[in-house]
Amino acid sequence: TMLLSRWTFSENELYLIPSLLLEDSSVEKENIKGSRCLIDFSNNFLPNGVFQRLLCLCVAHSVRGTESESNNKLLMEPRLRRNYGIIEFEPGFIINLLEDEEAQSITIFIANCEFAGKCLRI
Repeated sequence: TMLLSRWTFSENELYLIPSLLLEDSSVEKENIKGSRCLIDFSNNFLPNGVFQRLLCLCVAHSVRGTESESNNKLLMEPRLRRNYGIIEFEPGFIINLLEDEEAQSITIFIANCEFAGKCLRI
């Protein structure tokens, strides 16, 4: 799950390779709602691939949620870009990940504050 993750959101056996995702320059973090956690590397540098690994880990966690759901509630298919992702871990538990290369930071937004504690455990 470091640079590749199983993608079970389709009938075919697919894999996510985040380095092949397209960049999205239209995302503005001011427009994203919810609680946020900032991972700040501005005093040093954001190592290459950290955000992509985080995307893979989150998608892998989301996939485990779809496999273990006993009540067959389908999760939203993740919407991913090279620098941005929206991932649902369980019904109603949606996070937004945003990489800002200029600021050397990663911001995690949690849409529903009730799930903030769960996000820290992940």
